[in-house]
Amino acid sequence: MKDKIKILLIEDDEDDYILTLDTLNDIPGKMYELEWVTNYEEGLKAIASNSFDVFLLDYRLGKESGLDLLRKMNLIVESGPIILLTGQGDRALDFEAMEAGASDFLVKADLNPDLLDRSIRYAIQQFNTIRQLRKKEDELQQLNANLELLVHDRTAELNLANIELKKVYDSEHELSQLKGKLVSMASHEFKTPLSTILSSLSLVERYTSETDKEKRTKHVERIKSAVQNLNNILNDFLSLEKIESGFTPQKPEAIQFTNFIHCIIDDLNPILKLEQTIIFNHNGKNEMLVDNHLLKNILINLLSNAIKYSPEDKAIVLKTKCLTNALEIEVTDYGIGIPEEDKAHMFERFFRAGNSGSYQGTGLGLTIVKRYLDILGGSIRFESELNKGTSFFVLMPVMVEVTV
Repeated sequence: MKDKIKILLIEDDEDDYILTLDTLNDIPGKMYELEWVTNYEEGLKAIASNSFDVFLLDYRLGKESGLDLLRKMNLIVESGPIILLTGQGDRALDFEAMEAGASDFLVKADLNPDLLDRSIRYAIQQFNTIRQLRKKEDELQQLNANLELLVHDRTAELNLANIELKKVYDSEHELSQLKGKLVSMASHEFKTPLSTILSSLSLVERYTSETDKEKRTKHVERIKSAVQNLNNILNDFLSLEKIESGFTPQKPEAIQFTNFIHCIIDDLNPILKLEQTIIFNHNGKNEMLVDNHLLKNILINLLSNAIKYSPEDKAIVLKTKCLTNALEIEVTDYGIGIPEEDKAHMFERFFRAGNSGSYQGTGLGLTIVKRYLDILGGSIRFESELNKGTSFFVLMPVMVEVTV
């Protein structure tokens, strides 16, 4: 059996309550169950209980009107359909009630079982239809919100994909540029020493007598120098390739630092120009733990550049100082210096200063030094004045409490 429809009557007149109850009881089927409250405040409490299917609301509730309660009900909760009851017909009040949210407007004097039954059933049907529409609207809004969120997420994913694609494109573009620079540089840097080797070899073949010994020696030295240049170029490429591939593990070893430096200076003596010297001065601890392979490459690159870009009769100054867990290195030359506009690019791959065109080089030496120092946790900076020289300052961590 179907549950009865629960009706709340908010009415301050007991006679009207009895009239309404009798009218409901005269409706066939006994489908309705009526409860009654007499004032505005009790009406609000009953409404908040959310226990009723439909509300019959008197227009006059003491100092408060049914319209006031009607508006309040719509603010409190979507409780159910509301039918406003009034003592007399008023078309303006009818429209005002509908605008306030009433499902129907009935004049008490006109009430009869058929009219009240039809009004209640239509009000409930209308209310359920509106509630379903609102539910569908809420679902649609939720779907729309979900769709917007999905679009936002997909847009973010697409933006991220575009960023990644741009990175790939930029990397490929950079690689293409580097390949172009490499081909251009290699064709120039390899061509010059190879031409020197070929021409010197052909001349050596002609100098066969004992009297030509000095000439043969001169060209043999030229060949050795050219081969050394080629070897330096290849070493630069191999060093950079190891760095780019990440194959540069640190291998700290205990060294006697001054002996280590003197060995490097001895290795560089053959490339010193006429009357060039390397002046070395060290302060602080002499025993330390360092990656001597990386440190040697750093020093050779800096000292080789100083020799290359200095005139024949100028000294190269190497100053070192061992602090607590740190090593300071200063390499100073009195050569051509670095133009102001080139200073920001000196550690870029293949970059060469505008005044270095007549000097051989790959433009990789300082890049390699910077990368090695990054690996070691060190740093490098320089000061330079055009045609007066350049000083490079290196700071790198070391361990000094070592017995060698």
